[in-house]
Amino acid sequence: MFLRKAHNKKADHTYLSIVHSVWDPNLKKTCAKVVQSIGYLDEL
Repeated sequence: MFLRKAHNKKADHTYLSIVHSVWDPNLKKTCAKVVQSIGYLDEL
């Protein structure tokens, strides 16, 4: 699990999410699944 920071350039906000990497056997690579959306970094 890790934190993902997504930056919105238009609104100049950074959004935080808790993400878990999961193996996808069909694609044979890892995919990121969002566990919990935390919110905007400047509002925490």
